[in-house]
Amino acid sequence: MAHKYRILCLSALLVLVAASHVVADEDADGVVVETEDDETYESPTIDPKKVYLAEHFDDEAAFKKKWVVSEAKKQGVDEDIAKYDGKWEIQAPSRHILKNDLGLVLTTEAKHAAISALLNKPFEFKDKPLVVQYEVTMQEGQNCGGAYIKLLSRGTNTVGDLRRFHDQTPYTIMFGPDKCGNDNKLHFIFRHQNPKNGTIEEKHSKKPTQRLDDIYKDKEPHLYTLIVRPDNTFTVLVDNKEANAGSLLEDFTPPVNPPEEIDDPDDRKPEDWDEREKIVDPTAVKPEDWDETEPAQILDPNAMKPDGWLDNEPETIPDPEAKKPDDWDEEMDGSWEAPLIDNPRCAEAPGCGEWRPPAIPNPKYKGPWRAPLISNPNYRGRWAPRRIPNPHYFRDDHPFRMTPVHAVGFELWSMSPMLLFDNLIITDDVGVAEEWARTTYALKRAKITSDSESVVERALKWAGANPWVWAALIVVSFVIVGSVAYCCCGPKPQDIDADIKKTDAMTEADPHSDEDEPEDRPEEKPERPGKAGLEEPEPDTTDTTPPAETEGAGDAPRKRKPRNRLTMWTLLFFSCVLCLHIEARPNIILFIADDLGWNDVGFHGSNQVPTPNIDALAAAGLSLHNYYVTPICTPSRASLMTGKYAIHTGMQHTVIFGSEPRGLPLSEKLLPQYLKELGYSTHLVGKWHLGSYKREYLPMSRGFDSHLGFWTGKIDLYDHTNEEKGSWGTDFRRGYEVAYDLYGRYATDIYTDEAVKIINSHNRTSPLFLMVSHSAVHSGNPAEPLRAPDRVVDNLTHIQHYQRRKFAAMLTKMDESIGEVVRALQARGLLENSIVMFSTDNGGPADGFNDNAASNYPLRGVKNTLWEGGVRGAGLVFSPLLERPARVARQRVHIVDWLPTLLNAAGYDVSTIPGLDGLDQWAALSRDCESRRTTLVHNIDDEFASAAITVGKWKLHKGTNYNGNWDGWYGPSGREGAYDVASLATSPAGQAITQLGLLPDIQKILQLREEATVQCSGAVTPCRPLEAPCLFDIEADPCELNNLADSEPGILLGLLQELERVNRTAVPPNNKPLDPRGDPKHWGWTYTNFGDFDLDNFYSRYQF
Repeated sequence: MAHKYRILCLSALLVLVAASHVVADEDADGVVVETEDDETYESPTIDPKKVYLAEHFDDEAAFKKKWVVSEAKKQGVDEDIAKYDGKWEIQAPSRHILKNDLGLVLTTEAKHAAISALLNKPFEFKDKPLVVQYEVTMQEGQNCGGAYIKLLSRGTNTVGDLRRFHDQTPYTIMFGPDKCGNDNKLHFIFRHQNPKNGTIEEKHSKKPTQRLDDIYKDKEPHLYTLIVRPDNTFTVLVDNKEANAGSLLEDFTPPVNPPEEIDDPDDRKPEDWDEREKIVDPTAVKPEDWDETEPAQILDPNAMKPDGWLDNEPETIPDPEAKKPDDWDEEMDGSWEAPLIDNPRCAEAPGCGEWRPPAIPNPKYKGPWRAPLISNPNYRGRWAPRRIPNPHYFRDDHPFRMTPVHAVGFELWSMSPMLLFDNLIITDDVGVAEEWARTTYALKRAKITSDSESVVERALKWAGANPWVWAALIVVSFVIVGSVAYCCCGPKPQDIDADIKKTDAMTEADPHSDEDEPEDRPEEKPERPGKAGLEEPEPDTTDTTPPAETEGAGDAPRKRKPRNRLTMWTLLFFSCVLCLHIEARPNIILFIADDLGWNDVGFHGSNQVPTPNIDALAAAGLSLHNYYVTPICTPSRASLMTGKYAIHTGMQHTVIFGSEPRGLPLSEKLLPQYLKELGYSTHLVGKWHLGSYKREYLPMSRGFDSHLGFWTGKIDLYDHTNEEKGSWGTDFRRGYEVAYDLYGRYATDIYTDEAVKIINSHNRTSPLFLMVSHSAVHSGNPAEPLRAPDRVVDNLTHIQHYQRRKFAAMLTKMDESIGEVVRALQARGLLENSIVMFSTDNGGPADGFNDNAASNYPLRGVKNTLWEGGVRGAGLVFSPLLERPARVARQRVHIVDWLPTLLNAAGYDVSTIPGLDGLDQWAALSRDCESRRTTLVHNIDDEFASAAITVGKWKLHKGTNYNGNWDGWYGPSGREGAYDVASLATSPAGQAITQLGLLPDIQKILQLREEATVQCSGAVTPCRPLEAPCLFDIEADPCELNNLADSEPGILLGLLQELERVNRTAVPPNNKPLDPRGDPKHWGWTYTNFGDFDLDNFYSRYQF
């Protein structure tokens, strides 16, 4: 790890810290402030002639005379919640900063509140700029609500008008922060009057260039400044830093001036207009020898049965050593049969059972004949309506000339109480506003900085103000490192003396020797006398021959000292290099389970289905306790790949079918495409389900280097066929080609082998992205929906429900597969620098839903519902790179978050990706920090008339699916029996993790499992979402038992408004009718990318 190589750098930093005994505090504006324990504060004063309003909120009596609380009612809402009954008070901040400093506080939550004041004089938009500035402190953070200010237009002139202030009161400008969930805004809206017809239209500024997440959760004061100039330019500052800027004419939506020309709404495309660039050659004729009946593959006629093949031996046999349990009850448990084991005779033979020749490509196969395409002689290009003058066109070159401002007010609704406003000023002089901030906001920031700085931070600030410190630090660092290197690798005096004195004879004084050395020092004998000292005459010490450049001649032995110095400086160089060591990009391994329920994994408390490999990863990593997915396959996979909610990609309604001519829009850039830019090798094994009717929608066209698996939503796990919507056909591909050779092999085993092969052949000079998207535990074809090897099913006889037992066998095979892949990663040395993520794609189909037998206990609902059982997913993250592993992670995470989270961990700058709904959660998960996510859009499906959203702790249900028939609670609980905790350490994944020293002990594992188990109790308060929306406190009531809609009408209204706002951002679903041309029966009983072939002539060849 990189931290191992930074010890020397840290030691140097300690030298700097020790030197920093005097520190001055300086704020961003250069104001030096003494950091006393109790900062004295005086209310600012200002010449009233320089301002239109200056309010510090420190004088409660003056405040009550000037500011008026609204007595109006909000328009268009129920009578019982329409009142502006939010409470405003003058209070000291809950966090003491400056003594005697007060502010205006909105103390209530989930209530409408409005307060306003008249300006000292109206502001006229003529030849001077408008400057609006105020502070906001969100003392308890903000989940959903605004803190913006309104500059009220001419007509609000009296105290009576202020008492009637409400949401429809005309305003000229609205400015300030607003947040709900992950949608953060910094409003600058002005109302523009059409000079042609006098109508008013809101103009919204472009989004800020600065990220503003922290202002909603750091609970500190922030300064907001708006400057609008007569030249039609504007600037928005947050904490004196530019967050937005531009032109009133160019940077607003809709634009001030409409286009001069528009498309003619009455123009129609001529019936004979031909937009087809290519057409089928009408003169082409199918060759007489073209045989469309030949199959794509045939049995190899030259194949020979291998010698020693055991035709009469079964692949499995009853275990001869098995014994019937003593407590086996034939009446209760049925006839006892020994479990099956692999036939030992088959291990020594080429194979067992009936031998069949392998399939090979048919040399006579030609497939359906299709006429070639030729250029269309009638092609006229893409038709577009003609352009005509816009009858509503006008030109306003001076939008700054807005309606005069007579008053200012706050008209707000917030789910978080204790919003504090302070130091409001409206002026026409930027310098006046800056001076006001220096005497108010700057003092607060300096005090906060002083209180929060550590010794190291103070030292770094001091060094920044005194650049000579850095030069001293470099010198001291080199001295420290050089001393250590010299001590380790420097010359040894006895060795040098031995080299100089090779004989017992007298020598001339060495001019390099120490002049103070005593003459009577005993002569030292050489450790190994040479021949010159034993057999030959004494050498002539007066030889004047220049020293040779070889050892053993003259003074040549002294050449060793420069080599020692070279070693020392080499060590010093590499020490500095290691301080700058950069970690390699992590390998990213995604395991996706299909239709797995919350209660189907052992780490959530179930004892019924053994999942030791998955549980080991959860115990050593992070068990995601508040992890959410979408309610069904295609939307979840689209969200994972794009980092966007399904409502923003058109994928929110049901799934993609094999003969449906659509896919995840090509305008979307996918996770593997981003990773390819970072040099990753990218591979998909298993399910795709994001569109396959054209090649350009397929995995290898969208960022994956390889794909082995299927394109549609499900398959039979043995014959790899899919039956859906009246169609049936094979769906298993290696790249773009049908993998007929894998027919009959269990799909989970195929995925295991392919994943291990990819790992073993991976070139470690590039990072690896491997996504293993399992078929399990999705049901297959209706005739036998749940399939697993009989020997696995027979080992789970403690599960009485037969379909549940087969479901458990499918899950067991998937768990074993995950273990083998993790073992392969460790064997190749890849696991230590890997991020391993496991996730279901949606909640489980329980109690026979979709012919399946999952369990979401104790959560409510099933797959494709918006109850917790449909959207709260089983998930985990394991990685040696986690700073705080082995815990239950309670951070709120949505499947859209994985794209920015994984990209950030890989070193990608996710701030450059526009339009993401996902949030980078790597720091929150790795360090156990607060989650950045407060809002979850579970889904909005207008086709089903169902929607759900969570903001903070509140979850709203509006409508439901399946007419409410799957709105209950479904087991089994799986709490019977004992949990085999010892199996975690012996599982392949557990063994690999143990080799890294990361698997917790048994007591810790059991503790984590207890923490991750959801417990619910209490009476059920009826919820009928088809009749009225329902509201739940999802933190206290994760099982959605107690409907609070009647007792919390304000919260309910706020969430309904937020849901409506989010829905306005949705794009329409892109579902298409099934295309009969995509039926597998027309393509050799195989699902294919039918849209890439000649379809113009299709209906002439097939009758429907």
